[in-house]
Amino acid sequence: MAQKMRNERALNPAYVLDDETYESLSGQIQAAYIKLDQTRCHLLRLEANFLETAEAIRLRPELTQKLILKSEQMLDSMTTSRAGLISYHTTATAIRMQTNQAARGSGTYTPRGENSTPELRSVA
Repeated sequence: MAQKMRNERALNPAYVLDDETYESLSGQIQAAYIKLDQTRCHLLRLEANFLETAEAIRLRPELTQKLILKSEQMLDSMTTSRAGLISYHTTATAIRMQTNQAARGSGTYTPRGENSTPELRSVA
């Protein structure tokens, strides 16, 4: 959406959202992406460590397979959760575009002030 159109929407908003709440919610959304991604990295490292340990102790292949399948289930669930977060974020952004905050950012927190640039990038 062109910045000019965003600015016009912000002047005649359907809803009014104060700066502090906007910034808080935007930060919370970004933090959710970070936490999900960090947890996924942790689980991938955990799986690798388990597989290396399984090899070192000569764990039976069928038990190693069970570990792999359980790990895959966790990671698939996280992938689904992340897709849900993206959908949630997209809907929240559409709502924001109906507020006085429409002119700010491209989906995530953009600080106000002189020469302000986004601290966070849009991930959707």
